Amino acid sequence: MPGLRTRKRIVRGLFLALGVVPLLVTFSWASWRSWHDTASRLADRWSRQLGLDVELVQVEHTSPGIMRLEGLHIADPESGRPMVLCSSVTLMRHGSSMTIECQQLAIRAAHLPELWNLLSQRVLRQPDVWGASFELKAPRAKLVGGTSDVEWQDLELRVENSDAGREANLTMTWDDQHDPSTVRIVRRTAGLAGRGPAYRRVHWDTGPTPISCSLMPWPLDWLQRLGRESHFQGVVWIDEDKQGLHGELTGHITRVDLTDSLSDRWDVEMAGSVDLAVRKLTFSDGRVGEMEGVIHGGPVTISPALLSRFAEEFNAPLDFADTPLDQVDLAQIRFGVRLDQGGIELVGTPDGVSDQGVLLSDENMRLGIPPSQPVPTTALIKTIVPSSTMTLPINASSEALMRVLPLGRSDQAAQSPRPTRHQ
Repeated sequence: MPGLRTRKRIVRGLFLALGVVPLLVTFSWASWRSWHDTASRLADRWSRQLGLDVELVQVEHTSPGIMRLEGLHIADPESGRPMVLCSSVTLMRHGSSMTIECQQLAIRAAHLPELWNLLSQRVLRQPDVWGASFELKAPRAKLVGGTSDVEWQDLELRVENSDAGREANLTMTWDDQHDPSTVRIVRRTAGLAGRGPAYRRVHWDTGPTPISCSLMPWPLDWLQRLGRESHFQGVVWIDEDKQGLHGELTGHITRVDLTDSLSDRWDVEMAGSVDLAVRKLTFSDGRVGEMEGVIHGGPVTISPALLSRFAEEFNAPLDFADTPLDQVDLAQIRFGVRLDQGGIELVGTPDGVSDQGVLLSDENMRLGIPPSQPVPTTALIKTIVPSSTMTLPINASSEALMRVLPLGRSDQAAQSPRPTRHQ
């Protein structure tokens, strides 16, 4: 008979073969099955969290805490149109934080506003869903479907909790530029441990690269009206709190299409392209507070009728040549503008004819600077929207201007017609 030691070895072997090994196999299979079931529900869970349609081609659990996704497809739930496509995504968990690495990331330009709202409205409001912090990285990403495809390098998005609230920092390099564009969003929810009332702050520095105005999300979507070829390069900050939305913009807006931005909206007889060098533009709840800058560029075409209306409303000197003109063609224009509740002040170019200088001129026309400034903002509105018998015409076109331009007391009094007295 085998000895005691031999019998013990046999018992241990049988225990391993018939007990431990099957248990480990069963546990491994159950773990794999559980992970597989979780992975199969991952797309559905993300769809609920994002409010979008999410599809995944393949999911692989490469090692503990690391998951690889193949064929990520995020689409608009109503139209079914793709918003984000990514060939592969690697998720790595580190305690309560997560790192997301994306390869061959493509974003549809038409859906940038929805993605912007997704970040600022959902992700920053759901720390319990997205974790205390997470970081998204894409060595290369493309913005497709716009006026032209744009390629980003080293796109990084980091979301984390800070003393100010929940914060998102986005950096990306456009094309071959070295200095990145940066976006910082801070969202604070009311009632967070003595942090004060709820607010949202956005700070955007484009860096050296002009960005197409067609890509601007809310609340800068008004820049989209400046033409398909217009671009913005500069700095913007926006605060949103219980008093409303207010902010400031400085920088350059180039290739502003006068037809798209003015003529098509208000039937202004004007065409061409100009640049705006904005030293300061403040706004609050959709209305300009003050603006100071320089308008320059060309060529620009203006109708004599528009020039005559401007001269009349602004009380500016205007001289035409004896030859009748169908239109005035200006190779270049340049003048300064200051705008606030006090009115509009124009800064012309010295020409040796008057102390104030000239606003616009060529061999057939000279438009001087108004001798008395500032001029009430209503003068600009009545120039763009030809006046009727009322002090200020109240119609859809003039109302749209009154909602965005700063109005002084005299302007506000002119907004409404005076009541008629009956004898």
